[in-house]
Amino acid sequence: MRVVLAFLLFVLPQAFESERHSLDLEPLLQDHAALQRLTVVYQPPIHKGWVQLFFVRGDGSLILQAHPDRPMPVTDIPTCRAKVSQDVVKNLVRLIIQRHFFELPERQFIFIYAAQGNEELELHTIRIDDGLAKTSRTFGVGKFAGKEEKIPPDFSAIEDELKRLKDSAFPPDGKPCHFASAINF
Repeated sequence: MRVVLAFLLFVLPQAFESERHSLDLEPLLQDHAALQRLTVVYQPPIHKGWVQLFFVRGDGSLILQAHPDRPMPVTDIPTCRAKVSQDVVKNLVRLIIQRHFFELPERQFIFIYAAQGNEELELHTIRIDDGLAKTSRTFGVGKFAGKEEKIPPDFSAIEDELKRLKDSAFPPDGKPCHFASAINF
């Protein structure tokens, strides 16, 4: 068991390191076809038993899906759709580049037990897929392994823009969502 754990701790960071350098968003700002392949996914902390995934696609499609946070035998889930201009998507890409998303540290929060003492941690995740490679960053707010965790300002700036986009497209008091199949990322 220790050998497997040691192997994972040694190999996983190297695998993520190669992902970090293989993503380059600069070409997406000039190449319309490359921008079409982009998907950015924002996952805020679980809220009232639901995991929300907010997708921003390179063609300007915005999708909000809500999944139950526990396994359930459902095929369709609440799904809202909207559209923005590609300039809005390009501005998001510029912000990701300006805020050095790929240089942010990669955090791994491994939970051994469902409840670790009185620690509470809210996880915030942003994933990016440029059509060729994927990467993600996750940061926590709260206590983990006896230390206080917080979100770096650069990640927070990108997260705030994603929240603004989500809230402007899908206001909380807006119309209800239709049901659709879950999107696999």
